[in-house]
Amino acid sequence: SITLAALNQKLGLVGNALSEYKCAYDYYEKAGNSGEACKILEKMRSVDPENVDILIKLAETHLATGKRDDAYKEYAAAANLLKVRGNNSSFEKVCARINSMFPEKENLKTDLLEEQIAKGTAGDIIPALKQMLEKDEGNLKLLTLYAEACKNSGDMEGRKYAWGRILHYYPSEVAAKEGLT
Repeated sequence: SITLAALNQKLGLVGNALSEYKCAYDYYEKAGNSGEACKILEKMRSVDPENVDILIKLAETHLATGKRDDAYKEYAAAANLLKVRGNNSSFEKVCARINSMFPEKENLKTDLLEEQIAKGTAGDIIPALKQMLEKDEGNLKLLTLYAEACKNSGDMEGRKYAWGRILHYYPSEVAAKEGLT
């Protein structure tokens, strides 16, 4: 199944590749081999990186094998995809799951915003960042995210403002000095 899946993947037959990988995943899961099941899910993610079901299953498998940081990243990626797609009810459910499984992760919202910026979908998050900065105007991470979001959306004035605020609160911040030049 794994060999067939890889061949189908090379040929661009996504559905066939996922079907074969699913057979291998089911086998490893039934055998109780979470490590191999996780490897198969990672291959499935490489075939279809925007499949929320795969991301969530991978997160759950990582969680079962004790890889909490990896699980958090996969849940956050799934939440971001749902947010971008406008599926707010599922987004809220995934966020609730993340909050219940990772109560120590207090920066979920900024982590999600950071991932959106990394994926190049930053334009629509600028208002959310502005709102967060109103409550915490000296937050270095928020200011840096705001500068990056402005850069990605072509708002050079907003970017300049963010770097200026960073220099105001953090005068020794080298990235801000470079960002203003």
